[in-house]
Amino acid sequence: MADAFAPLTARINQYRTALSLTGPAAATFERTVGPRLKKEVQIAAVAGFGADLRPFSNNPVRASHGYDSEQTGHGLRMEWKLRPVGVWVFGERGAGPHLIGAKGRFVKGPGYAHPVRGPVKHPGSTGKGAIKYAFKRVRTHQLAAARAGIAAVLAEVTHSG
Repeated sequence: MADAFAPLTARINQYRTALSLTGPAAATFERTVGPRLKKEVQIAAVAGFGADLRPFSNNPVRASHGYDSEQTGHGLRMEWKLRPVGVWVFGERGAGPHLIGAKGRFVKGPGYAHPVRGPVKHPGSTGKGAIKYAFKRVRTHQLAAARAGIAAVLAEVTHSG
């Protein structure tokens, strides 16, 4: 009777090894989960900064994001990065009133008929909660992404073994 359970025991041991998320299993999990969650952060970035991901019309800096992964004693760890941090903070909180066009530089704006010499007081802007929205989307979709990652790891083990 014990021999009848040998294939099942072997399969369970294969699953246990795969679900420790080391080596090829970790790579499979990351390939499945990473792009799904990255898409959710991208949706939040577009909502916060527009389709071009540029929060400032006169500055080429763009909001970016990604993740770093590393093996730990407990398996795979994926750490999300919002880059550059200052752009994301601006997207979250906005900016308070400030002077623009300092040192006599010219300022162009839709409210002016022609460029005017600075400094000019800018009223500031409100943030759009970009960081909170990004993390809300990730939290909402992380369970489904993890399930898909686990299913991909188990499918790989099933087909290889």
